[in-house]
Amino acid sequence: AHERVHYLGMLPHTDTAKLFSALDVGVIYLRDTPFGRYCFPQKAYEMQACELPVIATAVGVMPHLLSSAPQALYPEKNVPALVKALDFQIKEKKQMNITVENWKLTIAGVEREMCRIASGCDKS
Repeated sequence: AHERVHYLGMLPHTDTAKLFSALDVGVIYLRDTPFGRYCFPQKAYEMQACELPVIATAVGVMPHLLSSAPQALYPEKNVPALVKALDFQIKEKKQMNITVENWKLTIAGVEREMCRIASGCDKS
């Protein structure tokens, strides 16, 4: 372990927002694999909910989520580009192009879609 890396161990889910709020920039590293290309970017949504600027590998949906700040993307395994992206976000603090909905809004959307599929009704 590097002297400047602090291993925090397993944090309770209730402390995630506290951790993200203490950071200057979140780093999302996805490998360019089938999983990385098609996974749901849960950490990106959690970081956005805490208004944490992020940098990410240019894999999967991340280029879309960071389309307002392509300078916050870096190619996998490219340390100089990662450093450049970090420097950009430390200075600019650009947010992702996503809206984080609460559970009530999320479930309402799922309910509308299920109703539409099941019976053609519209619960708008």
